[in-house]
Amino acid sequence: MVLAVALLALSAADDMPHYHRGKLTQYEIGPPSVLLSNSDEQRLRTGKPVLQAVDTGVVGARRMLMVQDISAPAGVVME
Repeated sequence: MVLAVALLALSAADDMPHYHRGKLTQYEIGPPSVLLSNSDEQRLRTGKPVLQAVDTGVVGARRMLMVQDISAPAGVVME
């Protein structure tokens, strides 16, 4: 039992690559390029979120993006 737990802990090493590369390209951290229509902006003003499906270039795969206007101090947002 102890050996099984030790092997399980070793199998989750951070420096080892995952056994597959996945279907989607790696997500890049940064501001997204979002195009909002006038109706999207009106929806945001009412406090509702706007959802968009972003094409990834991979057949059958898309990323979802959600935008919502949230009242928060600038310092909290930028932190």
